[in-house]
Amino acid sequence: MTEREVVTLALGNYASLVAAQWANGTTVYDRAHNTLYTERRGCAVRGSVMNDQQNQMMMSSDFVRVPRLVLLDAPHSTRLKRTRHVVSDNACEDVGSEHEVDDADENSDGCGLEEESIGKNIYTRSAAERSGAASTGEQHFNNIAYDEESSGQQDATPPLFRDPEATKASSFSERQSSFRKIKKELFCEEDSLVPWWQYIHGGVCEDSLHVLHPLHRIAATSAGINEVPLLHNFGFGVTHLRSSVSGDVADVMNSIRRQLEDADSLQGLQCFVDSGSAFGGAACNIMEELWEDAGPKTPVTFFSCFQPLPEEILAQHSDVDFADRRRDEACLNRLLATTSLSRHDSSVYIPLELKQWHDSFAAALATDANSVAALSWLQNDVATAQLIATVADSALYGTRDKGFLDSSSEHGPAFYMQDWQATIRPIKHLRVAAALVSIPMWVHDARCPRGDLWEFLERHPLLQTRPESNGGCFVPLTHTLTHGPQTDAGRVLGHAVTLRGAGQLSDLTYPRQEALLRYALPLRSANYLPLVTENSYPISSTFPHDFVLPKELLLSGALQGIDAGSHIVSTYDSVSMLKSIADESQKILRHRRHLHESSYGMDYDEWKEALEEVLGMRDDYHHPGDEDYGGDGDDD
Repeated sequence: MTEREVVTLALGNYASLVAAQWANGTTVYDRAHNTLYTERRGCAVRGSVMNDQQNQMMMSSDFVRVPRLVLLDAPHSTRLKRTRHVVSDNACEDVGSEHEVDDADENSDGCGLEEESIGKNIYTRSAAERSGAASTGEQHFNNIAYDEESSGQQDATPPLFRDPEATKASSFSERQSSFRKIKKELFCEEDSLVPWWQYIHGGVCEDSLHVLHPLHRIAATSAGINEVPLLHNFGFGVTHLRSSVSGDVADVMNSIRRQLEDADSLQGLQCFVDSGSAFGGAACNIMEELWEDAGPKTPVTFFSCFQPLPEEILAQHSDVDFADRRRDEACLNRLLATTSLSRHDSSVYIPLELKQWHDSFAAALATDANSVAALSWLQNDVATAQLIATVADSALYGTRDKGFLDSSSEHGPAFYMQDWQATIRPIKHLRVAAALVSIPMWVHDARCPRGDLWEFLERHPLLQTRPESNGGCFVPLTHTLTHGPQTDAGRVLGHAVTLRGAGQLSDLTYPRQEALLRYALPLRSANYLPLVTENSYPISSTFPHDFVLPKELLLSGALQGIDAGSHIVSTYDSVSMLKSIADESQKILRHRRHLHESSYGMDYDEWKEALEEVLGMRDDYHHPGDEDYGGDGDDD
């Protein structure tokens, strides 16, 4: 099979982080071929990690290879921790020249990657300094405190985090200063918040990077002068984040068109979206234009990210004034994302509900108390983004490579995205897919020294969400699976599985193809696309060190890759997720619809249409009978 191009689109702050981790996790094979990468002149590339020789090359007209990637984010509105500056040895003397660091950042969500200096990158840090992207800010603080203590100074607050004149200022002045910093960070376009594209190894083409400018002026004209910018509002994105209204979105569309022109034979798009925000609405508008330009049969796979709300908003009696409204919006955003992003026949919609991951992983690791205690990585945006990147990269790995390690083996794609889409969405009106992950997969297990592929497959059964003795499992990332595939309620309509690293095992019990067919027999679906690769998922220098594997093992540098499995499934068992969205939305629209009509730009009839659409999706998936639907394998 010949190579065909895949373009990657990231819309949103968290989605940009996912895209950065995805780009860093591509293989050497990917960077040498044209499916995911293209060539650009060095002077037109930004964000890559370069040594002095490479920097000199970048100033020339030499070509470098960069991912086919387009990003749109709004760093001025991010909840992720902003970059921090490395403390020099004479930090105490130079404290007056250091940049301000907001104390609130210590308690904010996300990661706190350090920024060393202009022209340098976090990848040049020592292993000790890179012992965890999420905890870098905390380590930074602790290291300074330790230096102060060892030098005989017992101040509770290190000088770097203290205004030199703080001892003279009143508490009122401190509060005023804090308010000024907050206002500056909210509305300053050129601030020090994390631009995730700068951490991508191969760099990004300069004309593929886009920043959504602050929207408070637009919000004021549409939702009232006292309203905050509505970047967390899906309907606001549908109304305002379109080419005809926003120049930033028009620039994104121009970048996508250039990517389409650069592709000889476009295979499709993979799209990372912050769907619980205005970026989800932007995705609807952008995809509508894309299908007009590239044709309605162009496959698009949405990895739709829904981050949990902050705890202070989720609290039942929250002190936050707008907590009720934010909870309503989170539900309504899911309603609109589910209906809008899955509506087109050429889309595959995979919702990733991060708020459910703790329960999913805790259930999968219930037999290991140490692992359950180590689930703190779920609070690290870099780690959760890495997991999504791993799942997405593995799920679509076959669109560019068969995964052989031997250079003499036949490379090239194992299938095209259109084939993958036909497997995942065999029935057009069944519009939602579920994602499961097995990470790490213990391919080489000392308890099974034969290294037989079939023995490995038996230890990792599909749709097994809780590990059995000496076995692995697949953790659900979309919703819980409550029914087995042998029942009507849990019937599998189509599925694709990729097992990274398992291809190195021997075919001792069955030939490979027969083993893979037998592997999927319990799911009783004729729509099945398996891929077993010899290569593992690469561990990059931005791979979080508190994620999945022991930190000591990652810091040793001995591990170059991690074996992982990705399973994308179309199943009637998705009805529980659709039912919860419909029920919660129905309550809100019945009692508080009038509070959201203006901000979402939707009237009664439009809300009614959206609700009826998701209710129809729920009915399509609803199969209440739990009787066995037949032992003859009939899949009509």
